[in-house]
Amino acid sequence: MRNKRVLSLLTAAAVLAAGITGCQSAGKENASQAPNNGAESGQVEEIQKSEKSERVSIEIVSGDSVELPPEGENFINKALSEAVDADVTFSILGSGSDYATALNVRITGGDAPDVFAVPAKTDATNTKVINKDTMYKYADDGVIMCLDPYLDQLGAVMEFTGGVQNADLYGGQAYLIPVKKEETVWTANMIRADWMEAVGGTEPTTPEELLDLCKKFTFKDPDGNGKNDTYGLSGPGLKVFNTILNVYGGSVSNDILIKDGEVTSSLMSPHMQEGLEMCKAFVDAGVVDPDMVANTSEVADDKAIQGLFGMTNASFAGLMRQSYQDKVHAVNPNARWELTGALEGPDGQYCGLLDRSDTQARYVISKQVEQDSAKLDKVIKLLNYLASEEGQRLVCYGVEGDHYNIEEGQVVPTDRMAAETVFVWAYQLEGRDNDAYLKAKFPEWEELLPYANSYPRYEVYNSAVSAPEGFYTEDFNKYISEEMTKFIYGQREIGEYDTFLEELESMFQFSDYMESARKQLAKYGFLD
Repeated sequence: MRNKRVLSLLTAAAVLAAGITGCQSAGKENASQAPNNGAESGQVEEIQKSEKSERVSIEIVSGDSVELPPEGENFINKALSEAVDADVTFSILGSGSDYATALNVRITGGDAPDVFAVPAKTDATNTKVINKDTMYKYADDGVIMCLDPYLDQLGAVMEFTGGVQNADLYGGQAYLIPVKKEETVWTANMIRADWMEAVGGTEPTTPEELLDLCKKFTFKDPDGNGKNDTYGLSGPGLKVFNTILNVYGGSVSNDILIKDGEVTSSLMSPHMQEGLEMCKAFVDAGVVDPDMVANTSEVADDKAIQGLFGMTNASFAGLMRQSYQDKVHAVNPNARWELTGALEGPDGQYCGLLDRSDTQARYVISKQVEQDSAKLDKVIKLLNYLASEEGQRLVCYGVEGDHYNIEEGQVVPTDRMAAETVFVWAYQLEGRDNDAYLKAKFPEWEELLPYANSYPRYEVYNSAVSAPEGFYTEDFNKYISEEMTKFIYGQREIGEYDTFLEELESMFQFSDYMESARKQLAKYGFLD
């Protein structure tokens, strides 16, 4: 009996194969002439049903510190799975170097995720940017898929993001999934407005005026507690001094600039020594938090909550968030943190870096996906869905009816949005419409956002530039940071600045780096 059943199944499979071959060679008419044996048709239907029941699964992985809900409670995975008729999962494989290590283990073991984020690196400004060198290696090793043959099928993605940018290409081909450029820069000058009123100060417009105000914040007891326990300036690390140095054309790191059509470095600003002297004046005056260089963003925000300093240059997404402001007011109900204007100096008026060459997280598709046509179709469908209005609302606001409602065409949050959608931004593989997103998620920023967006920004091109082969980037950036600290804190004479630039050349071949930067920016179309 068993042998007869096997023979029957083989016969049915042969009949099915013949029918399929007929479809391919002679069209629908020949396919309709397939045998119609009742028993064999039943077997064929069983096989077809079995094939249809094998749902495609799509695994997306990323590296971050965000905490996702347990799988059974992850409503985003569920909604995406329903939208594309496939089993979609999203996992976090650690953050930073842990993610890079975990991902490499998967890749070297032949088990690359279907869609995954390219590991990030920390640039000279301590900002996480895509590590394009890693992406290039993936492409060279055949780990990731070239998107060129499928761009026409990614119509929604191309329309939403603006398409593939020249700086994203490798060897003239696209590998990175396009992302909508985020124009919002989160860095802002923030000040304790209530302290400013208490000490009779005015909003500063120059570094000199800021220094005068910081002296009052430090020595005139702005919180009225009768103690000498406040400082004028603090924040997350050495880069806080950029609010001063930028207006002198410089910065505390090697930022790549385009000035008058030429590629240069912030370190080469003709006003750099003058800017360092001004930064040192703040330190010498005793108005800078003595632990500022060691501060993380979290530590700096906590100090602001406790009322330990009155001015900073940092991300307003932390301190000015309602949850942080609630903590501020729990300590002092009368505290008022507000955004204040950009300073102006010899090189112009600036507040915060704007990388014109894109610093966002980017995703790629495993080469293995291309070898599975069913999975490839679903991945393309998923990417287009994420770029659609419905998909964007899902990964920005959650589930309609649960986390938001649409009233007069606008997203209106429910009471559940704030508590239950804190992780959904991780699913924004192609970016988001930031204006609409921030308006819906942070209604308390209605006046703050236009002000922040009006800041004149210090424009750089850091993430478009990869160091030449053999260049010791980490040692280079570390040396710059160490010497900048010495200059500002009086441990090295600022008059030795030209010697410092010579050291960068002799120790690291700085000119080779800058020539490489010039060629890359020209190649990507950033130079006229």
